[in-house]
Amino acid sequence: MFRQRSAGFTLVEVLVALTILALILGTILGSLRVTSRSWETAMARADGNEALRLGLHFLRREIEQAVPIHITDGDHRRLMFQGTSNRLQLVAPLPAHTAAGALHRLTLSWLAAEEGRGALMVAYQPLHSVRDMPVNAGMNDPAAEMLPVIEGIGPVSFRYYGKKRRGDPLQWHAAWNNESRLPKLVQVLFDGDRDAPPWPEVTVALRADTQPVRAPFVIELGTPKHGAEE
Repeated sequence: MFRQRSAGFTLVEVLVALTILALILGTILGSLRVTSRSWETAMARADGNEALRLGLHFLRREIEQAVPIHITDGDHRRLMFQGTSNRLQLVAPLPAHTAAGALHRLTLSWLAAEEGRGALMVAYQPLHSVRDMPVNAGMNDPAAEMLPVIEGIGPVSFRYYGKKRRGDPLQWHAAWNNESRLPKLVQVLFDGDRDAPPWPEVTVALRADTQPVRAPFVIELGTPKHGAEE
């Protein structure tokens, strides 16, 4: 007579089944990790693209809306728009959600961080306090608020298109210190990473130069305060 085999699995069969199950679970978990990392990378890239879009929109908006504010101190009159290759200072209204649309003096410049990267920063201060501002106030002014416009980028530079004097040809300039008129265009140049193509430049036409201004804003300065005479 043949003996019937008892129901159940042998130890070898159980070990083989557990090994196969472990391999399947490992493959599934690995796939989930890859999917999770891909999702996080995509979300981080989307957030970065959105931050970049907002930063470029802010940059265009503020430069485009530069207001020709003049300051007179005795017989001397100067325009509150000063630009160099690495810094731009102008007067423009900030967005309503930031400062109720009030006019501010803005200073834009690149601040270095690590490994050649940094951020395009803006320092801003309400225009009503201009009487207490040193002429070259900006990033180093303790009273100014500072915010990053675009982060994680290489050096940023500026150049300006227009006539510095009557009769001069229209051309690009590395600096703008005209005391009576704004440039027609401001161009922002981004230096890309070594292993990546450079960003396209941002060219902005100033509204105050294209739209007629009946009378420029003029601020009369009295006796300078808090070292403003420097």
